[in-house]
Amino acid sequence: MIPEQPTPVLDDAAIRALLEACAGKEFRSLRDTAIVRLFVDTGMCLDELAKLRVDDVDLDYDNTATVLGKGRRPRIGPFGAKSAQALDRYLRQRAC
Repeated sequence: MIPEQPTPVLDDAAIRALLEACAGKEFRSLRDTAIVRLFVDTGMCLDELAKLRVDDVDLDYDNTATVLGKGRRPRIGPFGAKSAQALDRYLRQRAC
């Protein structure tokens, strides 16, 4: 059996650099900030995030995103206030 390699994790400085690279008020910046914050807070993988729909995100009640994980099992990923704010800003801009 091949031992599993731990998934590399970004340190705080790398996360800050990513968020600074996304800074701005234009659509792409708002979208990218929401994406980075969701990755950091929920731990979801790229495939899960790519398949995320607006209906899968609950900003009104408990700040969670429901995704289909391995085996097509639903998994709930909670996220914090800054991610909720980033998602809200992105969704409002997207609606325009």
